[in-house]
Amino acid sequence: MGFTVAPKITVATAEGPVTIKTDDITAIAIAPDLGANVTFVEDGDTKTVLTVESFLRVISYFHR
Repeated sequence: MGFTVAPKITVATAEGPVTIKTDDITAIAIAPDLGANVTFVEDGDTKTVLTVESFLRVISYFHR
């Protein structure tokens, strides 16, 4: 028996928290309001969420 653990991040959006598998993230871009646009693939569809967290905070999740 075995299992696989996929690293995930949870970002805050205006609609509530969104959990994303880090392997599914295709882009992180700075938004006009200095938040982050996180683009990822979910069930074959490309989605982009705008975070209410700053771009630098989102990037810092990958340096912990």
